[in-house]
Amino acid sequence: SSEFYTPKSLMQQLYKVFPDGFDLDPCSPTSDGSNTNIKATKYLTATDDGLSKSWSKYRTIYCNPPFDNHKIWLKKTRQEIATTDQEQIIIMLIPVFLWYPYWHDDIFPIAKRIVFLRDRVVFVEPSGKRKHQNHASALIVYATDSDWCLEKLEQIRAEFTEHSFVSAVYNTST
Repeated sequence: SSEFYTPKSLMQQLYKVFPDGFDLDPCSPTSDGSNTNIKATKYLTATDDGLSKSWSKYRTIYCNPPFDNHKIWLKKTRQEIATTDQEQIIIMLIPVFLWYPYWHDDIFPIAKRIVFLRDRVVFVEPSGKRKHQNHASALIVYATDSDWCLEKLEQIRAEFTEHSFVSAVYNTST
């Protein structure tokens, strides 16, 4: 299975920046967020098909896409952030394989921050079993240009750097 839930410790760091959670989880394994550690107002499941829905009305989005098809989620994110007419932040948790073309096509040119996580993320399987990954992971942060987004981007950098969650925070276009 490629269904792995984001660890609680990682989400606790994000909730320091987004204390109310997120407006949308577009690829949730459950319709109510149960057992996923994600606090969101709206959850879209595979049945809802978050790839076919517009995310434009949501201000904050967290997405831990299935690792076996995260490339299509990156393309969707790139499309959404480019077409929204409001301030918006989208955070994605993905594996780090820098030699893959999507890093150069869908991440480096438009992401506002890349938070390379220091340790390998230990995900949780639907059964509750811990799943150790054999690769590094990163939080990819896309954002529109606004003072609010810039403030949140700085808070993300500060929070993750201060608590040694990262080996590096890559600032791209800001």
